[in-house]
Amino acid sequence: QHAKNADFDRKARESRRDPGTFEGDKDLFDKWIIKLADKCEEDMETFKTERSRMALVFSLTDGPANDLLEARYSSSEIPFKNAAEMVATLSAVYHDENQGTKAREELRKLKYDPADKDMDIHQFIGKVNSLADKAGIAKAERKIVLYEHIPADLDLRLLRDSKDVTMSYENFAGAVADAALAKQRAYQERLEKKQARRSRSPAHRVERKTSRSSFRREVRREARSEDKPK
Repeated sequence: QHAKNADFDRKARESRRDPGTFEGDKDLFDKWIIKLADKCEEDMETFKTERSRMALVFSLTDGPANDLLEARYSSSEIPFKNAAEMVATLSAVYHDENQGTKAREELRKLKYDPADKDMDIHQFIGKVNSLADKAGIAKAERKIVLYEHIPADLDLRLLRDSKDVTMSYENFAGAVADAALAKQRAYQERLEKKQARRSRSPAHRVERKTSRSSFRREVRREARSEDKPK
């Protein structure tokens, strides 16, 4: 605990990165651990000893999670040796061993719909990436995975691109995004043309003609009533 940190620099300043406080929600644990690791990495030079790092971990827990650490954190008989042991203790209780299975199931149901205005293609691709990470899907398979969750007719060239070993996943994802945006624009243009044709349809013209005729009849009735002797 009291071993000196070789990277410590008394002039270093703590970053403003805030992982938040973990209170025992299993669904939030893995994300919190990633943020905590980023905080520790960025603030490496601010920790004078390992105990300083342990104090950070302890201060960022509350509720049941904090209770889980408190006994050994304060113990002189069986204390934690380092922050890694504290994280391992939390992981044993809160890490979701089934997150890979859950991610694969969610990924299986995920499908991009160009007609859905509320579905942003960039957010969709990000969601696919996140679930693929949790499911442990290899980077080499990512293009095929993404292709399987977009409509086959989004762009016929995307099937070929998904199998092209010379095309990176990043470039493929960019091509998918471009195709989706083009598809949405084409769909909107077709919708606008359809509405324009409807407004010029015979039924619409008859409706407008009927409205004008009714107005003229009403005007004539008003005129006759004014001409009658009182």
